[in-house]
Amino acid sequence: MVRADNSSCPFCNIVGREPERLLAEKDNIVVFLADPCLTHGHTLVIPKRHVTELSHLTQEEFSDLWNVVEKVRERIKNEIALGCDIECHYRPFKGANSNEVEHLHVHVIPRENEDVVYEKMGRHKSEVSDRLLDENRKELKEKLIL
Repeated sequence: MVRADNSSCPFCNIVGREPERLLAEKDNIVVFLADPCLTHGHTLVIPKRHVTELSHLTQEEFSDLWNVVEKVRERIKNEIALGCDIECHYRPFKGANSNEVEHLHVHVIPRENEDVVYEKMGRHKSEVSDRLLDENRKELKEKLIL
């Protein structure tokens, strides 16, 4: 979704409203500290233009977004943590709530071995993860092959 009226979007208005969180403002991209954050240094990278999906970005916006994400990742790796997770969610089924903003954004989350994210979520992945079964593999491959 591309929306012309973005006055109610907290990300569209962050530059003017919360300069203390702003890390960078480029032609097409804004970078700011996440609040709430998962770990110290959790950063969000967003396109300036209000869109909800990667496929709605122009090629220039797409390239700028991922180039800036890589710069943020490198900065985090050099200054804050040994590694980081890069996440871009698309969950239209969730609806709007206090933790869901309908503006495309990429999370760059500093990570350390057995950090708070691991402690709270990672150790439970084995409980919810399933093995890829032979009967599912063919169907999934047919649906997802590029």
